Amino acid sequence: MSAARNYSIPTLKYLFGLTGNQCAKCKTIIILPDKSNIGQVCHIQAASPGGERYNPNMTDIERASYDNLMILCANCHIETNNVAIFTTAEMQKIKAQHEAKYQKTEPSEDQLTAFLQSTSYDIDFTNREDWGILEAIIKYTLDNAPKSNMTVDEIKASKNFIAFQEKVKLNLPQQEIASFSRQYINSTARQLAIDEYLTRLSEEDPVKVDELREAVIQNYCNIKGVSDPETRIDSLKTIEELALSLIPDVKKHSPQYIGVARALVIQTFEFCSIGQKTQLEAQLSIFDLF
Repeated sequence: MSAARNYSIPTLKYLFGLTGNQCAKCKTIIILPDKSNIGQVCHIQAASPGGERYNPNMTDIERASYDNLMILCANCHIETNNVAIFTTAEMQKIKAQHEAKYQKTEPSEDQLTAFLQSTSYDIDFTNREDWGILEAIIKYTLDNAPKSNMTVDEIKASKNFIAFQEKVKLNLPQQEIASFSRQYINSTARQLAIDEYLTRLSEEDPVKVDELREAVIQNYCNIKGVSDPETRIDSLKTIEELALSLIPDVKKHSPQYIGVARALVIQTFEFCSIGQKTQLEAQLSIFDLF
């Protein structure tokens, strides 16, 4: 880990203590009742050259300090990559206004523990070489703000999520359904960016979109050892293996590469390309033959 991301435990505790357990921008709850964490540490001025709002005059110690860090949900973290809107001054304003409300509050020990154990950090992608089949998708996803800033409750109430839940029940054991649902919620911003990119690409070069879809399907069949992509998934381990199969070996350690790959796999599952279909999906797919 670079010095600019070597955050001290006291810094992280103080940083989280002033969140009120909320994203500084959209106020979404960070540590959920089941102790899962959707909060991320965001640099106001980037950790390395080429990153958002990078300041060459700062030291790495200053970059990793409390004053240069804030806590955002995954959606807002991606949104604030748009430096034309989210300037250094604007980020500092969001941080100051939010933290001012929680100067006299303290998080519970359970919340603090959950945050320290599962917090993910931002990574600046300045060396965009050989990203495998995710190259253009990752670049677009990281460089573009999502079109929506839905709260967790809004996502859960959406038709897409409700339909997704029905399909998940067919494909995963009961004890893994909640975990997969959290992955869906946490990847919403990435899914929006991926969908926007693929929609544009399909207008310019639909063959590339078909090739990407077929690559994901083929990797899924290889992992499962089957020929039919509509085979039941059975385990979240399959989802993780499929996401990792799309990433070059040298990048498999990266949380953001994994996040984009997982979002792509979730979309592929959601849109009926892999996994067992619901009865309605199976009926609708008959019409694809005509």
